[in-house]
Amino acid sequence: MTRLLRAVAEYLSAGARHGTRDSDVFMTVGGTGAITAIVTVLGGASGANILLPRPGFAPYESACELVGAEPRYYDLLPSRGWEADLAQVRALADGATAAIVVINPNNPCGAVYSAQHLLQIAETARDLRIPIIADEVYAHMVFDGSKFIPIASFAHIAPVITIGSLSKRYMLPGWRLGWLAFCDPNGALKQVRTATEMLLNVTAGPASIVQSFNQVQN
Repeated sequence: MTRLLRAVAEYLSAGARHGTRDSDVFMTVGGTGAITAIVTVLGGASGANILLPRPGFAPYESACELVGAEPRYYDLLPSRGWEADLAQVRALADGATAAIVVINPNNPCGAVYSAQHLLQIAETARDLRIPIIADEVYAHMVFDGSKFIPIASFAHIAPVITIGSLSKRYMLPGWRLGWLAFCDPNGALKQVRTATEMLLNVTAGPASIVQSFNQVQN
């Protein structure tokens, strides 16, 4: 497991503004396991809500329902290349908002967000004092000259929890190997990180033979 954590940390750190430490990576049973874990931790408080993109990925709604968190939907705007409606995000958020989910590259719309839009998202999260759940399962799967930029590049503005997996880019869906990675240079998520570690310590993890995979490459 140690080598696997190091491999994922190195993969996420390559070319990034903020490095990821082995200790900030947690392995899960696929990307869906990562979704369930982080929504459980962040959305478990009474009255909590989580901001989800619309169109989006259905397991986020299911994870919210599982823990009793309210899903609140912000629109992706087709007229602007499926960018997030950040004015709507600000209107939806309140003191009980626990996080915003950002899927980039986007599923199902296929959009790849620019650095400028990712910066705007990070600044919005900062103003709302919420972390970003960055679903980057399709990281680096871009075409026609698009460039993937991890939103953790802006973690100095707002803390980022990245979700990734082997299933898409590495075409290994049956392996069920995913991860959560915290990028929190300002230390805002110490308690969230601790709670995530405690939860995953008592939750079934990836099969041991799958954990031997340690050559995650850019």
